[in-house]
Amino acid sequence: NGRMPGHIPKRLVSHGRMEKRIPGLNIRLGENNAFAYTLEWRDGFPYTINDEEGRQIGEVNEWRRPKFFELNLLWERKFSAFNHLWSLRLGVDNITNHDNPTLINQNFSSPNFGTLYGKQPRHAVLGIRYRGKQ
Repeated sequence: NGRMPGHIPKRLVSHGRMEKRIPGLNIRLGENNAFAYTLEWRDGFPYTINDEEGRQIGEVNEWRRPKFFELNLLWERKFSAFNHLWSLRLGVDNITNHDNPTLINQNFSSPNFGTLYGKQPRHAVLGIRYRGKQ
């Protein structure tokens, strides 16, 4: 008994795409431009701690990883070249540079107990998409 590994009591996920203009800000993007975003905020996933021999200490999934927050922004420009339609995408993932670790040392006997690993730094995204013939 205990929390399930995917137990997330508080979670917000949002995504959107705006073409031609950004509502509320009255910013015109133009005919061939688009702006998109994804946002996720949630409680950290639960985990169980153990000793050096793998025996469980405390309740199942009693501890929690840190909160997760990620905001990704993307700009896309449609264009034609060589009688085909294309899109150029430029963006930034994890624009706030929040750590968002994927692993944690859950061995209570270890001197590194509670150390977070797998941090996801901010990074740029570049993509070209083929959209078909003109």
